[in-house]
Amino acid sequence: MNQHGVVYGSLKLIGECPSPTFLLKGFRIWQRWYVQVYCIFNEFHVLPKRRQSFHLEQRMNLKTFMALTVLIAALQTGKSSQSQRRSREFEVKSPQSNVAETIDTNYQTLTSKVSSMVTVLNSCERERDMLKKLVNGGKKNNEETTLKLKALINACEQESSKANAIADQSLRKLEEEHKLLFNYMVTSELGTPYPGVAKYTNYISTRFRMQPLTQHQALKPEFGPVMNDVINFRYRINIPKCMEVATGNDQRPSIFIAIISAAENSRKRNAIRNTWRQHLRTVRDKRGFYFIHFGFFLGIPNDMAAQKLIEDETNTHKDIIQIDMQDSYRNLTLKVAGVLNWINGNCKATNFVFKVDDDIYVNVHNLAYFVELNRQERNIFGRIPRDRYDNNWGPMRDGQHGISLDAWPWTTYPDYIQGSAYLIHGDLILPLLAAFQTTPMIPFEDVFLTGIAAEKAGIKKRFSQDQPSILANYAVDDVCDAHNFIAWVGQSLPHQEVDNFYRGASVCYVKNSLGMKTKVDYANALPFRFSA
Repeated sequence: MNQHGVVYGSLKLIGECPSPTFLLKGFRIWQRWYVQVYCIFNEFHVLPKRRQSFHLEQRMNLKTFMALTVLIAALQTGKSSQSQRRSREFEVKSPQSNVAETIDTNYQTLTSKVSSMVTVLNSCERERDMLKKLVNGGKKNNEETTLKLKALINACEQESSKANAIADQSLRKLEEEHKLLFNYMVTSELGTPYPGVAKYTNYISTRFRMQPLTQHQALKPEFGPVMNDVINFRYRINIPKCMEVATGNDQRPSIFIAIISAAENSRKRNAIRNTWRQHLRTVRDKRGFYFIHFGFFLGIPNDMAAQKLIEDETNTHKDIIQIDMQDSYRNLTLKVAGVLNWINGNCKATNFVFKVDDDIYVNVHNLAYFVELNRQERNIFGRIPRDRYDNNWGPMRDGQHGISLDAWPWTTYPDYIQGSAYLIHGDLILPLLAAFQTTPMIPFEDVFLTGIAAEKAGIKKRFSQDQPSILANYAVDDVCDAHNFIAWVGQSLPHQEVDNFYRGASVCYVKNSLGMKTKVDYANALPFRFSA
């Protein structure tokens, strides 16, 4: 019979938990302790017959397990003590009564320790029950809070839906009122001449609902609220700054030539590099200029292959300024704003800026004469678009130069200078940029810059009419004729002929007022005449 069977069989015979004295009879010491601990935690009783097959593992609970753990430690101590006693039995035998007292004492000590452990375990169970109740209560509170939040969210969504409906209704009403106002404005403006920059600004800002850019600093606050961001351009490709004037007493003239070019026009740029650009250094040294700089202004092309070609071209010539904006004809006004911004930040010392397109031939010698004679004149100089300075082309309604009635309901443009080539005094760059910043733009750069923006900045325009003139709007094919212009369209006159003339290798004769032929001296400055 195993140990469990011995204990269980003995208990079954007596039917109750025995006293320590009784256990002295017929039980070994470890069996006595086992029975006492078992009785304490299991309240032994005779099992019914149907449960005669007793399994200790099925009856054990947490208390029993803890008690048995203590018991095992005690048994180990007991076995050690028993071995020592057996070794001493050959020498001295203790009375049986002393052994019983020792067992009772050990029993009481063990019982006390086990009872303390039971108390601790019961306390832990109570705390566990309390924690469980708190957790269950927290879950209930969370559920109630969640339900309240859902109710609040639903209420907010309903209120938001109502507010959106009211806003949509108000917006539709505002749209109708705006349409009525706009129709009235268009009707009242149709068939009338350009009314001036103030009414133009009011009309366009209302028509397109333009809002002031309150986060941007105005260059000139007196010009009004900021409507366009024209001072934060990025330049992907750049050239060095112009030289700054070393002293305020330096009277040498200076000029910057800004060539407006499209990304794909590399052939036109090369034509300029191989012709009139070569005269820049000669004229600078000969005429005593402080500097004559120039650069090609490009936007961003539509494909990466074209961009790679521009970068290769830049590495070769180092004369390209690329503005980070889409390159297109309708973006030309914005592109010129990028030019003004670059000059304002990089070339403030220049006396004049000569803006030209990339299909224009520049007579650099006449350009130098003009700057020398007019650098004190703070105006914009150029050619009239038609026969008289007050007779501009007016708006076209279709084609590349077309503009719709709602964008421009008037029958005329403000007086402006033809955009192929014109000169701007260096002191006017900042006021023009400020006018660009505070005035709604239109796609046509010459109308906007020399007409609308110039009016906003209070800048006077000077129109050249007769020869000599700033620009010839026809093909020049004679070097004597070329001597009368600063610039002309196209490459009709071979560059070599112009070069020969200004080097003195060829001679030009013209008739004077008396009908007599006289030799033209290329070194003489031309008397450019302009409208008042």
